[in-house]
Amino acid sequence: DVLQLSRRLEERLRLDADLDGTRTPAGLSAALGGALQIDVPSLANSLKVRRGSQRLGEPRRQRMAATLAHLRQFVDIDEKSLPNVVLLHPAHIDPGAMPDGVTAVAHDVGMEAAAGYFEASARDLVDLFRAVRTARLEADDRYVPAHDAALERMDWQTLDPEELALVPPVFVLESADRVLSHAMSALSTLLRSGRPLHLIILDSSAAMVAEGNAEGLALAHPDLGFLAVAHRDALGLQTSLALPVQLYRGLGQLASSLRPSVAVVAVPDWEQSMVAPWTQLTAARYGRGTPDLLYDPDRGDSWSKRFDRTTNP
Repeated sequence: DVLQLSRRLEERLRLDADLDGTRTPAGLSAALGGALQIDVPSLANSLKVRRGSQRLGEPRRQRMAATLAHLRQFVDIDEKSLPNVVLLHPAHIDPGAMPDGVTAVAHDVGMEAAAGYFEASARDLVDLFRAVRTARLEADDRYVPAHDAALERMDWQTLDPEELALVPPVFVLESADRVLSHAMSALSTLLRSGRPLHLIILDSSAAMVAEGNAEGLALAHPDLGFLAVAHRDALGLQTSLALPVQLYRGLGQLASSLRPSVAVVAVPDWEQSMVAPWTQLTAARYGRGTPDLLYDPDRGDSWSKRFDRTTNP
């Protein structure tokens, strides 16, 4: 779309440049060189309708040239330098282990910083979206002065869903114990932000405890997924590493959602030597220690329509 709009503006400006001064009565008289005894200005004034292409006004020409420069600047950017996903995480993640398009940033308070990262990414693209909207209006000869103020006020909140989907999504990776210990307020703020911010919580609290003592049972906090549902407008996924297909599909839905979202993923206690990781997750799932559900507000207007519990045992 950007390339097509650029070509249309280039063609329009090129045609305007070809309309030189010989199309005016004075220019036509000069071109004829006085060979014909015709009063060209009087003849032009006697015509009720002046047909043919008209030159662009200077303000419009400058606006189209500036818009074209913005579009060209985006076209010249190397697509590989643009991140597809921004991942904020508290622990060190090897950047070399990340797939192409993922920018991993170590951040101790990722949930608090996520909104800033999203707005910075959106701000970088607002100029492009403003140029695209202007180019569409100019190419179709629909631009009027009333558009000036609306385009000047553009920010991420005025983007339409198609434009908003092009802003690189921001993911935050956290552990359940960190969220429960000191980040519950940040979690609620993220889910009420109205921004497409996506939180992944790794929860090992439902892992099997070999001793089976009360202290181990007290670590279970299966309510993080339901807390997301309680916010009603956020997309909520609760699943297990033991369900890779469900996890893959759910994370894909989170990445494409324009809503705040949270995924609570049950993971094993990798340091547990008494019980194998797969056994921990399987026992927790069939013991209903880790619910499998998807809550999507866009699925319908009732609770029953918004919930998908088909993967529960």
